[in-house]
Amino acid sequence: MLKELSRRRAYVLQSEAKLESSMQKEANLKSEIDVDSGGKLEMSSLYSHLRDNPRKQF
Repeated sequence: MLKELSRRRAYVLQSEAKLESSMQKEANLKSEIDVDSGGKLEMSSLYSHLRDNPRKQF
């Protein structure tokens, strides 16, 4: 049982690290977009575009 709890704790810690990394990447991307477009392009519109056009080449 202790081994199972240890395994689950490791999984949770790994998941938290991945989430934190993803949030940091998103923040970095947003700051780049704000700089590149003067803040006119919002993340939600970018996400919508990528969702609707997943195979479209830019």
